[in-house]
Amino acid sequence: MRQYLIVANLTLGRAELWREVRERMTAGPCRFHVLAPAAHEPRSGAYTEVQNEGEAAQRVEHMLARLHEMGAEATSEIGDIRPFDAVLDTIERDGPIYDEILLSTLPASVSKWLGLDLVSKLRRNLDIPITHVIGATEPAET
Repeated sequence: MRQYLIVANLTLGRAELWREVRERMTAGPCRFHVLAPAAHEPRSGAYTEVQNEGEAAQRVEHMLARLHEMGAEATSEIGDIRPFDAVLDTIERDGPIYDEILLSTLPASVSKWLGLDLVSKLRRNLDIPITHVIGATEPAET
């Protein structure tokens, strides 16, 4: 069974990420672990750690519910606010179990993660294939 690490926060649940998830589920049995590095959403006002983790937790819960509805095995966690550290912490804790990382970010014009060169840093430091998924700036209306 293939195992995938989904790394996302503000783009959790966006159509672009779901397309990648469905593609992998169609390819064969798989398991997902959703890692949401805590991230402050700029338009939500003053930053507080509680608010930050609460917003991430809501997105993660929604993603997990949909994954389970689709018949996928899935687990999740809220990680370090520094996305690079969050990914390394998860990989270090879990060991070499992931076949691929699905890294979902906002477009370059607004993505803090891309400003940190996250994709390149992870590729340089990990021996795991990384698929970079660029999500829409705003979620699609459902």
